[in-house]
Amino acid sequence: MINLITDVLRINKKLDMNKIHILLIIILMNLGMANAQNNPLLGDFNTPHKAAPFDKIENEHFLPAFNKSIEVGEAEIKAIIDCKKKPTFENTIVALENTGRL
Repeated sequence: MINLITDVLRINKKLDMNKIHILLIIILMNLGMANAQNNPLLGDFNTPHKAAPFDKIENEHFLPAFNKSIEVGEAEIKAIIDCKKKPTFENTIVALENTGRL
């Protein structure tokens, strides 16, 4: 990754610091996305008692997992809000109770 950054800087030596910061942010975001694909917190726990695989979890896994959980929860609640059916106990209260379970 450092090689990529130095290559970009070599290609265009007139990059100002703002452009360099933006480039670094984009690179780090892409690294985070690649890391999210290998995040043990975002997959099924194939361990005894369905416990989290603590030996595989790193500090950088938490933020993507929290963000994904929030994203999924918000989508589930939006689906309840946008439901075109007449509100019932099942499609409001029970559906809301079942949100947030990844």
